[in-house]
Amino acid sequence: MTRQEQRVLKALTKIGVLVKVNDDGFYDDRPNLWLDFEEPQNQKFANYFSNTFGTDQLNKAINELGMFWEWNNPGYASIHKI
Repeated sequence: MTRQEQRVLKALTKIGVLVKVNDDGFYDDRPNLWLDFEEPQNQKFANYFSNTFGTDQLNKAINELGMFWEWNNPGYASIHKI
């Protein structure tokens, strides 16, 4: 995991987002960091059907560190470098 990814992980954890880490490569279709929006605590930050773009708090935490997130399907989203 890069230093940038570590900073994003820390920032998101601080605001209460549960971030999944794919550091063992188990999911070959996902990057190192991804967000599981089927987790109850993450549903307040984004919802595919009613809050597609996410909360300002979520976006600020990710974008300030030079990364962004995008939906992969209605259940999870990936975090990528800009």
